[in-house]
Formats: sequence, C-alpha cells, structure tokens
Amino acid sequence: MNKYKINRLLIFVVLFSIVSLLADLFNSRFSMIDFEVYYRAANRILVGGELYGIESDGHYLFHYSPNAGVFFIPFTWLKLNHSKYVYWLFISLIFYYGTKLFSSLVYKISNHSISEKNQDWIIICSLLAVLTHVHLELHLGQINLLLLMIYMTLVHCLYNNRKIFFSILLSMSIFIKPFGLIFIPYLIVKKRYKEMSLSIFFLILLSFLPILFYHTFESYFELYTSWYRELNTELNAKQNILSPNNHTIFSVVARFTPLKHILINDTSRVIYQLTLLLSIGLLLLRFIKYNTSKSDMLSEMVILIGLIPLLAFTNDNAFLFVLPMIIYLAFNIHLMGFKAKSLFVIACLLIGANIYELVGKEVMLYLSSISIYSFGAIILIGLTFYCQRYLISPNKNSK
Repeated sequence: MNKYKINRLLIFVVLFSIVSLLADLFNSRFSMIDFEVYYRAANRILVGGELYGIESDGHYLFHYSPNAGVFFIPFTWLKLNHSKYVYWLFISLIFYYGTKLFSSLVYKISNHSISEKNQDWIIICSLLAVLTHVHLELHLGQINLLLLMIYMTLVHCLYNNRKIFFSILLSMSIFIKPFGLIFIPYLIVKKRYKEMSLSIFFLILLSFLPILFYHTFESYFELYTSWYRELNTELNAKQNILSPNNHTIFSVVARFTPLKHILINDTSRVIYQLTLLLSIGLLLLRFIKYNTSKSDMLSEMVILIGLIPLLAFTNDNAFLFVLPMIIYLAFNIHLMGFKAKSLFVIACLLIGANIYELVGKEVMLYLSSISIYSFGAIILIGLTFYCQRYLISPNKNSK
C-alpha cells in the first residue's frame, strides 16, 4: 500500500490551470480584463471615489454592488499584473476545493462502494464537460467560478447544519451577483427559517460595509443610488428576449416555438415571462413537496444551481453552474439505462464541446446562436428529476 495517496483531482486541476495560463501567455492573451474592472473599483473604494458611469472606463464599466468591489480590496495590496497571477491561483485552488468538498458529499449521500481512485476519475470526467467555460473564467478573471464554488460549499454547509457559515457565504454571494437569491424561497419551502433569517441579517449587516470608506451617510446613500441606476440601465439593455445571445429559458422557449409571434410588446413579454417563471416554480414545488431524504435535498439544490443560467441573462461561461448536476448524475450513472446514459453524454457534449479549436469559429458561433448550452442544461435538469424520482427513490413513487 502506498504511503502517500495520489491526489489525482488536485494534480488535474493544477495542470489544467498551468496549461491554461501558459497558453494565454504564449498567445499574448493574458489580459484578465474583468478582473481589472474589480481591481479598479476596489482602488476607487479605498479613496471613497465614484464607482459607476465613469466614461473613461469605456465598455468595461463596473456594474456590481459596492460590496463586490470591497471584497476585491485585498488584491490591491499588489500591483495589477501581480494581482492577476494571485487571483488566477486563488480561483484555481477554490475550484479544486469546492469540487472536492461537493463531490465528497455526493459520494457520501449516494452511499456507493466506489474506490477513491475511481471517485477521482468520476470527478475528473465530470469536469471535462465544463473546462472550456472554466478556462474562459480564468482568462477573463471573472467571478462565476468563484460563485459556483460558493454554491457548492453552501450545499455542504446545509447538510452539516453550519447555519452561520451558510448564511454569511450566501449573503456575500448575493452582493457579488444576485443569483443566490434563488435559495431564499427554497429555504422557506424547506422550513429552514433560521438559515433564511441569518442570511437576511448578514445581508443587512454587510450592506453597511462600504460606509467604512464613504464616511458620510449622504455619500453612502448616493453610492447605492448610483448602483441602482447602473443596474437598471444594464437590465434594460438585456431585455431582447428574441436575441440569439439570450440563452435563458424564456428566450429559448420563445425563439423555438410559435410563441415568438405573440410577443409583440412589453406587456405580452412580461406576462409570458411571469407565466413561465410561475410554471417552473410550481414544478419545483411539486418535486420538493414529498421529498424527505438527504438525496432528495441534494437533487433539489443542484437543480436550483443549474437553473441560474437559464433564468438570468448572463454570459455563456455561466453554464458551468451545471457542474453540480453533472457530478450528481455521474455518481449515479450506474443506475441509468442506455437511453438515460446517452442523453447524459449528449448533454455534456452540448455544454462543453463547442470549442473554437474543435469545431471552428463559424460552427462555434452558430451553435452558440441556437443556444446549445441551454438545451444541454435543460436535459441535465430533466435527467436529475428522472433519476431522483424513478431510480434513486423509486419506492416513494410507487405509493
């Protein structure tokens, strides 16, 4: 028996991170332009400066909450170029930690006698489906990967009743991007009132964080008012529901069905989106209603995380939020029949195979325009519903 265990997952993540970094450096593409936005905002916060609507920023405006900029202040201790390398390393290590933590939970709940070696290979194979999005996150210096790792840690915290840590992480994630709000109604449905109350408490508490740098209430309120105006402008710019760049479930259903012919004005679009959102909510509520086991809650959480890019108009690499579903399904693939396994493989290919170097630029742009990522995510959500209902907990269905 080996004295030292080989951590295959860590080796894989480190190698991928190094190769990605070297590729960017070799091709003179090491820019991390989005990280520069957060870094610049953090420096402005330190001197109590303006954050929003600055013309000199050009296209790369800061759209996020003041707190999101505050969280990046530690990176300002180094020069920008050095901070980029530190952030790249930080995100890579967080990527490993979150994936390992979440996967260990899935394995524990699945209760399968899989060797540690095979566990690592299952996780690594799962990661292959999202690597193109992970690389883009690192290349841009984005924060979706950080958010995903927070969400995966939230699942672990919820299972282990780490209420305070769960609530702090959730509130911090909401300030970075409001995607985490999807968990609030879920906590209510699951009657996890303490976690919900603590999360709201920390949201309120952290909202006062910028006052450490904007020392008057007038400048503090003006800061949040400016953020609201910026957020409103950004949201209004993303309302084209029939745009091929819109990969939300609202756009996909409208563009690929006759519904597109009746969405002729703002009122019809709002009614349509609210109706579809309500339908999704009722389906989730029906799925959750009779769930009681740990595996039930795990499937619910991974579906919620996987729904984020289908509900929020964001960039393509946000589809890495389906990773928890992929890991969940990969650990239970032995329960699936041939058709379900085939759909799983197809979904993973739709999520991760649209790579410039693999299919060429024209094909890549075409596949993106028909929202193949969205269809991949929808298939994964359907498979998660199916596996939990009919394969993992079949006895409840027969009642």
